[in-house]
Amino acid sequence: MKQKHLFLLLAIAFAINSQAAPTCQNLAYNESFATDLGEFTVYDNGGTASWSINTTYACAVINGFNNGTNEDWLVSPAFDLSDMQSASIAFTHACAFGSGAWSERCKLKISSDFAGDVHTATWTDLEMTFAESGTKWSWEDNTIAVPDAFLGQANVRIAFYYDNTDSDVPGWEVKNFSLTSVCNASESGTGLVLPVALPSIGEPDLVVLAQNVRNYFIHYTETDRSDCDNEACLADKTSRMVDVFRFAGADIISLCELEANEAPLQVLTDSLNGRTEDKPYNYIIDYISDGYTFIKSGFIYRKDKVKPIGNNKPSSSQIYYKYTMRYQMFEDLTSGGRFTLSMNHFKAKDTTEDQGNATRAKNAKDLLATLSSITADPDILILGDLNCEIGEEPLQILVDAGYEEQLLIYNPAAFSHCYGGGELIDHVFANSTMATQITGVAVYHICTSCGDDAAYNSAYRYSDHDPYLVGLKLNAESGEEETTECETMSYSETFSSSLGDFTSINVSGTNDWYCDTNNQYARMNGTASDNNEDWLVSPAFNLSKHEAATLTFEHTANKGNAANKTTMQTLWLSNDYEGGAPAAATWTQVTIPNYPSGTNWEFVNSGNINIPKEFLTKNMHFAFKYVAATAAEGSCWEIKNVALSAVCEASTAIENATVPTTIVFGRDGRIYGADDMRIYTVLGIDVTAQNGSLNGVYIVKIGNQTHKVIVK
Repeated sequence: MKQKHLFLLLAIAFAINSQAAPTCQNLAYNESFATDLGEFTVYDNGGTASWSINTTYACAVINGFNNGTNEDWLVSPAFDLSDMQSASIAFTHACAFGSGAWSERCKLKISSDFAGDVHTATWTDLEMTFAESGTKWSWEDNTIAVPDAFLGQANVRIAFYYDNTDSDVPGWEVKNFSLTSVCNASESGTGLVLPVALPSIGEPDLVVLAQNVRNYFIHYTETDRSDCDNEACLADKTSRMVDVFRFAGADIISLCELEANEAPLQVLTDSLNGRTEDKPYNYIIDYISDGYTFIKSGFIYRKDKVKPIGNNKPSSSQIYYKYTMRYQMFEDLTSGGRFTLSMNHFKAKDTTEDQGNATRAKNAKDLLATLSSITADPDILILGDLNCEIGEEPLQILVDAGYEEQLLIYNPAAFSHCYGGGELIDHVFANSTMATQITGVAVYHICTSCGDDAAYNSAYRYSDHDPYLVGLKLNAESGEEETTECETMSYSETFSSSLGDFTSINVSGTNDWYCDTNNQYARMNGTASDNNEDWLVSPAFNLSKHEAATLTFEHTANKGNAANKTTMQTLWLSNDYEGGAPAAATWTQVTIPNYPSGTNWEFVNSGNINIPKEFLTKNMHFAFKYVAATAAEGSCWEIKNVALSAVCEASTAIENATVPTTIVFGRDGRIYGADDMRIYTVLGIDVTAQNGSLNGVYIVKIGNQTHKVIVK
């Protein structure tokens, strides 16, 4: 319930009218307090201390020490925010001495009805952060969103309020004040103007924006990892992110360091749609729901520009990185061109560099092994916070595999993060076929400056990483209509080392399909949780030119209610599934001829399952569906050696035709199958002699059978 309330609050907060008066101009006001108080006014209401300038430290200062009890105000000029969509205050300050309870003595206030008397105006306190300095002057940067109640007001004032008692006498120094606001611009173009210009990325058809958004957590009260610890901070950060995403004209938004559940993508999507009249944004469902501590990567897209193809999948089987390394295929609705977008967050650098480097190298190898198995489209774009600079081993692994860093091609001095200086640890890698479809790549310096204060405005900062933009002009797909020939198909998946091209989808319950690599099968175990519905969905098969197709597999089940196995462990077919939730497609159940006893671990062959003619289409999927209402009736279902064969002429298929029984699988660098098999790369190079040191995707020929095998 709490989550739903927060969604509603944010949706209301960001559903702001985008139409504005044509005379509105963005506001950027700055006062350094280096030499004088500028347009600020002092109101002294007791004591002998008063706000003044310290030219040595270039700041405004108030100190009640030996000056009695004081009440002193430093009030800004009036700001007209009547046509503003958002506004932020930024300043640097330091408090020292006194009791240390500085928030009681030093306050930041805002008013919209000040008319010359601070005591008759209505003031609202704004929350500040203080450096824990004790008796030392330590500077603390603050960036604070102007509350929505003051947007639309023409007489907004900001005040630094100070009072002291006889026993509590701190000193307070303030410098580098700024107030920046953004108009409600018209809906022409991106509908928004920001003070930092966008970099050039050519003339693309599609714009991809990617970024590490620094622990964007919605459930900030339930974790100490969140970048925000209160609702105002979250609303402000969300607003800034949405401003940048819209200003950049992003068609696909690829993010990492999101809270590992559905909430962050839903909030951002709702916020984007709340500011866009035709509400074109949607997000990719990934079925990740692992609480409030883990992070993940995720995708938002404009459904009027692109459509997702297939499901969001992990590029790693490691428990942590299967959330942070994700990939998704997209199709340009105009050209029909497709590409695979891989978003990643590798192991962070730390003091144990050897261990950190080894993990990042494994991240890179896992990524390559997964992406090399993609056969649906050859164009691959790798993005993300890889926590490496070019030349380090993990990135060299990608380079050696034929991927090239695109940011450095377009700007050899590019940086995306500031630590020791300006580091490029966020990257854009493309394989050769993808690189030819890129119109430009650039970092948008809206969050970092690496010391160049003149080019940086903290009022727009929401992360310690800059977003970066990739322009795409995708080639139209050649399509399958160019060929009229039909070839006999033989597909197999052993589940010996991974789920392969299959997608695990958890609809309900806490468990999910996974690959048991020790025993080499796919497994779903519902014996420890209630209300499970879990699907294991095959890749798409084009059977449109085939006359007959037959499916078989081996399976076993144990525990739970064996009597209900035919209703709890079932097989389904679809020819309109496009990825995502199974409920969005039409599924038809087909009978599994042979079931295991359900009381032991003995595998049985399913028997031949003839695919009905209505499913001999371009987009046939089959799926293993597991349901169990309670843990007590839930069983453990295990599947291996799935084989699908299709023939071109009905006369070649007899009623009791058997699927080829040769099982081919890869493990530990070797492919196992038959003595006379030949092994080829996806480019057709014969590597049979190298069997034993293989890694990647291979085509295996055994007689008239063809198998695709993944070796890790």
